[in-house]
Amino acid sequence: MIKKSLLVLLFSLLFPVSVLANSGVEYNLPYPGVLPDSPLYVLKVARDNVVSFFIRDPKQKAFYLLFLSDKRLAAGEILVKNNKTDLGITTVKISQEYYTKAVDLAVKVKDLSLTEKLIVAGVKHNDVMVDLASPKLSEAISGNQKDKNRVLELLKVGKN
Repeated sequence: MIKKSLLVLLFSLLFPVSVLANSGVEYNLPYPGVLPDSPLYVLKVARDNVVSFFIRDPKQKAFYLLFLSDKRLAAGEILVKNNKTDLGITTVKISQEYYTKAVDLAVKVKDLSLTEKLIVAGVKHNDVMVDLASPKLSEAISGNQKDKNRVLELLKVGKN
């Protein structure tokens, strides 16, 4: 497992993210469920916030926030592909906010399994955002790069 994370780290430093994503790093996004264009979406967001509030373990909360980030990203991707571009881009940006919160918790927790998952997820997130190819996502893409760099620094510190 450590060899794989070092390989991901090495490739991410040497090659562009799109090359890394196509080089065999496998990370599947979960099924998003109810999409933001549904009237029931408010209930889904409320449920997610309540569950997040009651998770007190920082490591588990980081994993949950990453899961929410993945679901929002998948939902945003579907919305953009269904020609609901503005709503899709907003959803992808919210996904990036969840990812940033997960990275913030990972910096505090310093858990290797969480760090590895955040690295691979960051590569996948960036790949999806680049594939959506919208100029409105440039801010989210640069935020994703900053968060991935923070995770890589965390991995370096953990190895010492």
